Amino acid sequence: FLVRGPQRCLGYLDPQHTREGFDADGWFRSGDLGFVDDHNCLTVTGRTKDVINRGGEKLSAQEIEGLLRRHPDVTDGAVVAAPHPRLGEEPAAFVIGRGGVAVDGSTVAEFLAAEGVAPQKIPRVVVAVDDLPRTASGKVKKYELVEQLPTRS
Repeated sequence: FLVRGPQRCLGYLDPQHTREGFDADGWFRSGDLGFVDDHNCLTVTGRTKDVINRGGEKLSAQEIEGLLRRHPDVTDGAVVAAPHPRLGEEPAAFVIGRGGVAVDGSTVAEFLAAEGVAPQKIPRVVVAVDDLPRTASGKVKKYELVEQLPTRS
């Protein structure tokens, strides 16, 4: 989305950030993705930065989250970019199991493969959690999840 108005800042201290964040007419690039419906209601569906760069291929974290939620034992989940030594990044999933069921990486991988999901979209790092950290407005604090990623050898 592009936004502008009197409540918005005029730019950043770093001129390069200002050039990247604003277009020539002064509209700010929010980084949000979404749509306006027939009733002029705005629905935010994701962020442009919520992308995992796996060896040059861009994977949507939101798409992978939707695939995870199709698993019958998963009530919710969040996908973040985990560091990968060769590919740069790979998807990592934090999942909440339905009714306390522990969902592990092999369970997720088998389910998604059986659903026909492309192998590069299947998270190799899966962390079972009881809850996801959220902001007051309900958005998942993905930066906190990145800090909780297990270290890989």
